[in-house]
Amino acid sequence: MGMVTPLEQAIWDSAEELNESRFGQILRNQFRSEPDPTLPAPGQALQMWLVSSDPAIQRTLTAVSAEHMMRPSQGSPDSPWLQWTLLARKAAARMAAKCWAGIDSQRRLLLVDEDNLPPPLSRHYITDLRSDESGMHLNFEGLNAPDLKPKLRHIFEAARSTPSYEGALRADTELGRSRALTLRWAELARGAHEHLRSGLQGSTVSDARERALTFIDGLYAGTPVEAIATAFRQHNRLVHRILWCILGLAESHFGGPLVEDTVGTLRLRPDKNGIPVIRITTAQPAVVMSRPTHPIWLKSGTPLDGLWLIEGYTMNLGALSNDFSLTPLRWFAESWP
Repeated sequence: MGMVTPLEQAIWDSAEELNESRFGQILRNQFRSEPDPTLPAPGQALQMWLVSSDPAIQRTLTAVSAEHMMRPSQGSPDSPWLQWTLLARKAAARMAAKCWAGIDSQRRLLLVDEDNLPPPLSRHYITDLRSDESGMHLNFEGLNAPDLKPKLRHIFEAARSTPSYEGALRADTELGRSRALTLRWAELARGAHEHLRSGLQGSTVSDARERALTFIDGLYAGTPVEAIATAFRQHNRLVHRILWCILGLAESHFGGPLVEDTVGTLRLRPDKNGIPVIRITTAQPAVVMSRPTHPIWLKSGTPLDGLWLIEGYTMNLGALSNDFSLTPLRWFAESWP
């Protein structure tokens, strides 16, 4: 359909190569009751914690943090798998950096957003995804394979052709032209990090999350850099969703879930934040194993066709069907409708 964007198509076109890569094989290996011994995998002590709805990589970081909070005397719960995960996060950060390319790396790093929070507190973001380091991080577990490398490059190029990237680029240019705005940008970042380090100690996870998110949401309000932060955050949200899609396609047991057979009426309504949400019912067996951070390609023969992210779902065992709540990737790219 004509509504499908180049970014959606580029991500979907990479599904098979991502899924067949060694990177994808390792991500799937972590869920097996008897992991392949030739591939990295979490030990039993950590595997029981990998049940969150966070995306791959972040899921392990959250699990490690949760187990450490519960059993602080045991130290690092699974060093080999954690080390693999940290290397995988470096690869993910390099992918993110390529989606930001052309926007000053230090200025985007100074942005304070939800991915600055430690793993238990962020709402399905990948912690420190903007902290790209020098090195050949995409030469990792088959991500540089001849059949996958050009597919990833097309994703990065498409990400830099979205309205959200163009808005962030304009904001970055405005920031770079003003010393006063640059100083204010840095001052807010410094003060925010100090607040987040000291202000969350001794809190429960739920209380700390609520207070941290409230603080972050209001950090730039009424400041000279509010519009700049809004543009940066919009693209940051898109970049995280792109990584959700890449990681989700890599670890999905069925490759890229394609939904062609829906039951009943497609219902599209905005949620409380104005994000479009479509609710569908499907009886396709291959979609059953999809996780909340996996993308779905909707092929209904309507303008809604394209790449959608799962916000929630329920399984109806009696009717052997699944009800999904989905949000469109192109909304985060500011390409909606």
